[in-house]
Amino acid sequence: MDLKTRDPKAAAAFFESALGWTVEIDQGSWRRATVIRVGEHHIGGLSDVTAAVYPPGTPPHIACYLAVDDVDARIAAAVEAGARLLVAPFDAGDDGRIATLIDPFGAAASLWQRQTPQRGWTHPRATRAAPRRLQHLSADPPAAAEFYRRFLGMSDPDTDFAGIAGRNTVPGWRLIVAVDSVTEVQRRAGGSPGGTGQMGPANDRGAVVDLTAPDGLTFAIES
Repeated sequence: MDLKTRDPKAAAAFFESALGWTVEIDQGSWRRATVIRVGEHHIGGLSDVTAAVYPPGTPPHIACYLAVDDVDARIAAAVEAGARLLVAPFDAGDDGRIATLIDPFGAAASLWQRQTPQRGWTHPRATRAAPRRLQHLSADPPAAAEFYRRFLGMSDPDTDFAGIAGRNTVPGWRLIVAVDSVTEVQRRAGGSPGGTGQMGPANDRGAVVDLTAPDGLTFAIES
């Protein structure tokens, strides 16, 4: 994942306070990229959408990267099936090959052909304050699940597809983070400048809380 914001300093302060994440410059990166860690585990990055590499007006968002075996082939198949190409495949140095699309259901997703298996989330799924799973929100969850299975090769049991009927939201990928105490994290989030939290729908894992970080970055937590 990559937290893309117009105010990296405020976003870093929020996530460090609410979730205990460490946000730092990766000294070993040729790009001197800003990375996010939970303990020794690398879980994502933090980017400034006002930088020249982004088109003017790019909105703040949490970008989710889905690992695939062949970016070019998967993009071609997805576009043939109704997806819209947003960023054509390109080589991102030693990070691998990346492309971005809008799926037929209105959700943006980046496909990532990793150069090495070590890239990406490396933490055990039980690690607290780390990403636990992704949830795809759309008006047609069964069709969305079939699209990702058939054309993008997705079979991750920790990814689920949910509807948006009755919810004040738009299609997209939702990041869900595991925490020890939903109440405590919600309190810390609400006490941070620009941060808010509200209860979302419950599922078989328990209550889910939707949080908003500064600059409108939205994600969810669950215990």
